[in-house]
Order: sequence, then C-alpha cells, then structure tokens
Amino acid sequence: MHIALRGLFRFSLRYVWTCFRRIELLVVGGLIITGCAEKRVYKPADMLGWEIVYSLRLEAPSELSDAQRRSFEQGWALVKDGELERAASELDGLRRRHPQSPEITVGLGFLELRAGNPRASERLFEHSLSMRPDFAAASTGYFLAALAGSDQEAALARLHRVRPEETQRALALRFESNLRLNVAEARLTKARALMGERRYSEAATAFVEVLDVASEGAGLYLETAEAELAAGLVERAIQHAERATELDDSDDESFRVLGEACAAAGDLGAARNAFRAAVALRSGDQALRERLTRIESDYQRANLPEEYASIRESERLTREQLASLLFFEFRSAFDEIGNEANVIATDIWKSWAYEPIRRVLGAEILEVFPNHTFQPEAFVDRIYFARALSATVRKLTPDVYAAARRSPSFRQNFSDLSSSNASYEFAALAISLGLLIPSENGSFDPLGLVSGAEAVLAMEMLSAHMSL
Repeated sequence: MHIALRGLFRFSLRYVWTCFRRIELLVVGGLIITGCAEKRVYKPADMLGWEIVYSLRLEAPSELSDAQRRSFEQGWALVKDGELERAASELDGLRRRHPQSPEITVGLGFLELRAGNPRASERLFEHSLSMRPDFAAASTGYFLAALAGSDQEAALARLHRVRPEETQRALALRFESNLRLNVAEARLTKARALMGERRYSEAATAFVEVLDVASEGAGLYLETAEAELAAGLVERAIQHAERATELDDSDDESFRVLGEACAAAGDLGAARNAFRAAVALRSGDQALRERLTRIESDYQRANLPEEYASIRESERLTREQLASLLFFEFRSAFDEIGNEANVIATDIWKSWAYEPIRRVLGAEILEVFPNHTFQPEAFVDRIYFARALSATVRKLTPDVYAAARRSPSFRQNFSDLSSSNASYEFAALAISLGLLIPSENGSFDPLGLVSGAEAVLAMEMLSAHMSL
C-alpha cells in the first residue's frame, strides 16, 4: 500500500513537471515570436490636397486629462508635419483609453491618410461621422480619402459635405472642375455602352446622371433624349430634345428627335413644327421629308372638322364638302403654293369649311359664280367634279397632268359628251386616271350628282397618283 502511494506520487509529480515545461516553452516561444515581429513603419506618402490639412483645427476632446491633452495636440501636430511614427505612439495610446472619441479617431484617420492608406483612413472618418455627423475635420478627411483612393465619384459626392464653407470653396476651386469632367466621361461611357446593348431604360437613367455633373451641351441633351425616346419615356425625351434645340438651333437631328418624341406623345402640332424645322435645316433628306408628310397627314386627320367625317356617307356631295376634301387631302401642297388669287366669295363666312373654301379658291382650283357667291351647300355634278380634279392635278402635280394627257387612255369616246365639248378634256382626264368610272353604256353622265363615297374614292386615287 505504501509502495503504491509512493509510485502514484512520483507519477503525478512527473506529469505536472512535463506540463509546466510545455507551458514554459509556449510562453517563451510566444515572447520570441512577439519580439521578432516587425514593428509597423509609417512612411509619409505624397497626396493631393494635404496643404488643406495644415489649416484644419482639431480640438482635443474635453474628457482628456491635461497630460492626455498635450499628448493629443502633440500627436496632431506630428501628423501634419509627417512625423507619423511619433504621431502614432501618441494617438494609438489615447484611442485605447478613449475608443469612442471622434477627435482621436479623426486624428488617426489623417495619420493613415498621410501614410498612404486611404481605405483604412476612410473607415476611421466614417466612424467619426457616425458619432458626430457635423464634424468638419471628418468631412474634409472623408473627401480627401476618396480623392487619394481615386474614387472620383465618391470624391465629387463628398465635396459639398465638406465644412466649413471656406474649406469647401478652396477644395472646390482646386478639384471640382476636373472631378466633374472625369466623372462625366466615365458616366457617359457607361451610358453609351448601355445604349449599344439596347438597355434603353438603364441608358436613359445613365444619361441623366451624366447631365447631373456635365456642363450643358446640345449633343449630350440630344443623346439623352434619344435614349429616353427608345425607352418610351416620351415626356422626358421632349424636355431634353427641346433643351438641345435651345442650345443649338442649327442641329437638324435635335429637331427630328423632338418631332418623334412629340408624335409619340400625341402632340402632332408640335411634331409637325419640329419636323418642319428639321427639313428646313436638312432639305435634301428625302426620308425626312417623307416623315414630315406623314406627320402633316396625321395632324390634318386629327384636326378635321366634325362635318368632315360625314362626307363619305353623304348621298350627294356639296361644294363645301368638295373644297374640304381637296384642301385636307393635299394640304401640304396647298401650303407650298399659298394663295395666288384674291377671290371674293360673299357667302362662305358662315360655312364650317370656310378655310378650305378660301384656300382652294385662292389656288384657282374652284371658282365662284359671276355674282361672287360660292354657294357652299349646292350639289356637285360629275362634270364640275371632273373639272375640279383636272385643275388639282394640273396645279399641284404638273408632271402627272402632262403624262396623263399624253397617255393613249386619255382619248375617250363618250356617248353623251363629244370631244369638241369644252368640258371633254376634264372628263377624259378623270376617266383615264381612274378617278371617275364611266357608265356601262359608255356615257359620262355630266349632270349626274356625285356621292360622298365617290368623292372620297377619287381623292384616294388622286393621292396615289400624286405620290408616284
């Protein structure tokens, strides 16, 4: 029993000694490693705007003792002078004792910034601003950290948060112009890439972001409008296209895009005006002229008098309906020739078709009676209708008129209208062009009344001939 207890005691003592040696070795090893670890070296780095830091005032925290206050002031002075290792020895110890001090945190932020570690300084400035959002030194450091880290988007965004105002003005005077230019170029590259990928909504947003920082230029507003139009943002497209035309009223493309945007918005009057301006600047572009013609036609149809819609259903065509058909169908041509004749018609001022009557009379396509009345509600017979059609073709498209008269189909044999009749050529032209249809027995029926449906069909046929 005694021998067994002695053996157990020896075993326990040996075990304790072994553990002690292991701990000793770990401690010694740790001390050796710690002693061999490289001490951090702070080396000042060149950076833009550091001269601003010299003018910054960084007051010591009120909770510091007198000795700590002197240490803080000494550390801050050393940071500004680039004595970073000495500054670190002063400020690191203070932060361990006062980890929530915005002033000490900012001092260390400028230390990291001067040492060429913008990301580390940025985190410190962010922490300081989270504790004290209006901290002027922190907002200045936050801007300089973005500038040192080449994050120009962030630098531009932070610039106007810098306080006090005189510091902000000094920084803006030195850096804002280049920052805006570089940010605008980067955003523009992104916007154009999105446009090329047909990601129109994203491109539209990206172009607006370019406008937020770029100086005004007609071309940039035009690109923005094009992206917005492609994205279906027509109201915004109109706004930016209008601005492009204001900045440069000699750019036909800006007026074209404005016209397309207005047309998409349903404002055909504004679209017509914009396309007219574009055509005036680029008159040789046939596609652009054709687009204007379509817009003009759409505008006319959208602004027709209510009475116009009932013409097709009319059993008998009236003179005011005829004038209205001619004018609205070929309005662009009437606008080009203007009013050549000063014709007096005493009875048209009450007619719903006053303007069409006045214009076709001025173009000498229709005439008044000898007593200077037009008789708007009088019915139109076939020979008068043929005469009006012939005058329209001759006046508005002389080439079509000349070609029709040379055509073999121009010679017609009517059972009720001889070739010697003064009205024969009007009837022959209308029949040869397919504007009117002769009777089955070969007669022209000069005094037969024209229906609204016949008149509308004739206008459609005539329009087709004139567009060839």
